Order: sequence, then structure tokens, then C-alpha cells
Amino acid sequence: MSAQSLIEVDGNKYMSTKTAAELWGLSSRTVSDYCKKNRIHRRFKNGKLGWYIHIDEIKPLSDTEIHRLLVLSIQLKNDPSLTIDWTTFNFDDEAIDAIYQSLCLSGYIHSYSVSDKRRIPYEVILTQKGLEMATAFNKKSIPDFSTVCSQWLPVLINIAQLYIRIKQSA
Repeated sequence: MSAQSLIEVDGNKYMSTKTAAELWGLSSRTVSDYCKKNRIHRRFKNGKLGWYIHIDEIKPLSDTEIHRLLVLSIQLKNDPSLTIDWTTFNFDDEAIDAIYQSLCLSGYIHSYSVSDKRRIPYEVILTQKGLEMATAFNKKSIPDFSTVCSQWLPVLINIAQLYIRIKQSA
């Protein structure tokens, strides 16, 4: 019995782990493991057919990517003179929100309400878990703002492009 690549449940579209794996550049086994470990939030198990993931779900961030985002948010919060030049990027602001909502659901940041999505990295407040993750890596040195930005923005662009592709295929 082969699993359907897309299904609809209660008006919501879900994709198979195989489809998510193709979109995200991961193996189906890795996506299934992410589902089992609760790293993908909007998903359900469809009996023997396996896991199905909400079509709007984003690729789970690696621990390194999470660390970089949290460090960036700390740096932006602590030094208001630092800025991100968003004009050099062409992507949907909803992707920024999706990434930070994922961090919120994972318990790294507190819930937030920010109308300008590009202000989210400046406004979020880390939880204790988030603070521990931000300081757990390379305790001897925290990279400077330009280094963190250069590491973080390609991650954001990649996720935003995937988000747009998923939205267009839905």
C-alpha cells in the first residue's frame, strides 16, 4: 500500500514524509524521526501509512541554526544600533514568523505579538531553555553580529524559499 503524497483532513492539507523529505532535502527516515521526536509540530500518524505533516510546516532547524538565531536575537535586543538590511532579500515576511513560531513551539522563546514581521528578531524574549541553548555552544566565544548575521540570513532565505514553494504547490 503506497501513501498518498498529499491528503486533506478537516480542510487542512498534509503532505507525506516522502514529500516533505523531497521539499526539505532530507531523507524520509530523518523526517519520520523529526515527527517522532516532536520537532515537527503540526503532524499526525495515519496508521500504517505513516506520518503526515501540515503543508505549511517548515523544515525543522538544526541545533546549530537554532543557536545562531537565538544569539542573533540576543545581540539585536542588547544593541539597538545593530540592524539587518532586509532590502537585499526577496522573500515573504510570513517565513520569518513561521521560523520564530517554530522556536516558540519548541520552547526556546516566549510567545510574541509583533505586527511588523521583520521586527520579530529584535523583539523576542528567550526562555530559560533558549538562554541555555544560546550559551551552550562555544562558551569561550560568542561570534560578533556580522558573523551571526552572515550565518543566519542564508538559513532564513533557504527556509523562506521552501515556504514559498510549499505555498505555491498547495
